[in-house]
Amino acid sequence: MEQLKSNEFWNRITVFSFLLSVFIVCEHSINDTPIIQEGHITDFFNSAILRGGFYRCVCLAVPAFFMMSGMLLYRDINQTNIKRKLKSRFFSLIIPYLIWNTAALIFFMIISISPLLYNLINKVEVFDWTWGSVIQGIFWWKYNPVFWFIADLIIFTYLSPVFYLMLKNKYVGLFSIVIVYLSILFFPDIYTFLRGGNNLLEYMVGSYIGLHLYKYASLYFNRYFRIVFLVLFCLVGSSYIYFGLSNPVLLRMLSCIFLYLALSKMPPPKKWMNGVSMFIYATHFYIAIFISKIVKSFESNFAGAELLSFLFICIGTLSVCIFLSVILNRTTIYKILIGNRLY
Repeated sequence: MEQLKSNEFWNRITVFSFLLSVFIVCEHSINDTPIIQEGHITDFFNSAILRGGFYRCVCLAVPAFFMMSGMLLYRDINQTNIKRKLKSRFFSLIIPYLIWNTAALIFFMIISISPLLYNLINKVEVFDWTWGSVIQGIFWWKYNPVFWFIADLIIFTYLSPVFYLMLKNKYVGLFSIVIVYLSILFFPDIYTFLRGGNNLLEYMVGSYIGLHLYKYASLYFNRYFRIVFLVLFCLVGSSYIYFGLSNPVLLRMLSCIFLYLALSKMPPPKKWMNGVSMFIYATHFYIAIFISKIVKSFESNFAGAELLSFLFICIGTLSVCIFLSVILNRTTIYKILIGNRLY
């Protein structure tokens, strides 16, 4: 084992972020894939894989993103640079958040005029022509549902001065994390605003790793260790739901760590991959819905139809998102839209 150089570490983060964005597209593509009710035995097998172990693995993308975000913010944080870090997050989080939400709001305003377009795209709710709806659309992702993640991340980021005081001491930090975990288990209703509180715990664990265990997060493992970590990710990530736990958040976080370690040392990413994960995350949702509407219109019922539908939706969505990013990535607006990210 050896420490990764700075550029090698960021290569790893770029590839990891891209993989997680692909996982998110896979997750939503599965949700949009029509279930074959009276299909062949191959469809039963494919559905069991798609909506079973594979689905459980790709659903780990959001916990992994929360943990990675916490780690990157806290890896070199101190009382003197918190203000600078929060200022940079204003441009990388809040500005893109408001722009994408406003774009989604305007998009819904336009398509709501045409019932044909509305039925072809809409999967959220009927557009409400009120000021309250406009405010919710811009500031609280009403018409941009995948941006709940960015909203939570903004809240956690600007609570970082509080989290820093809680986590800067190793033992007090561990105690704080245990308290949050126990409160989630026994009093989940107090976290309704934050989708049950798991995201808060994942972010805090990532932050703790950034503060106290960062040297391990930047280690390079040889090929055999990486294979072991990948196998552990697949096993734990696909099977945690069968342990009968009411809240398997610890196993989910462990799976995310295994995946991160499996991607120990990556080759330099392609230039188009810089910042593309944010663009894919922001644009994929309605593209996937549109493609799934096309797929469902064929009403296919042949061997392998469900798997083929998933692949068509997933690959089609990724292709459109990446194609758009390649076209736009040299423009100033693109840099603003992705928060000027390099990963």
